[in-house]
Amino acid sequence: MKINETKPVADVGRVVPPDPPATTTPRDRVSVDNSRDVDLAMATSKASVAGGRAQRLQNLEAQVRAGNYHPDPSRVADEILQDAEVDARLQALIKH
Repeated sequence: MKINETKPVADVGRVVPPDPPATTTPRDRVSVDNSRDVDLAMATSKASVAGGRAQRLQNLEAQVRAGNYHPDPSRVADEILQDAEVDARLQALIKH
């Protein structure tokens, strides 16, 4: 390629970048306000697992095998509802 004509470069003005938009509120927020509730739930769960559970399960298994285990249906229902409530609260804490 052959260049026949050349022109001098004229004064090129400096390009000024636009000012960034001013944001008054952060887009992302992190909060640890509910961490105590999560810690309490975790501690409660760990305590229920560690508190002689293996021995209780062996006793329960022996009662079931002997045909002597007759759970109270209303107590079973209450426990199920309490577990569901704890799960719902944990899910609410996770979502926030």
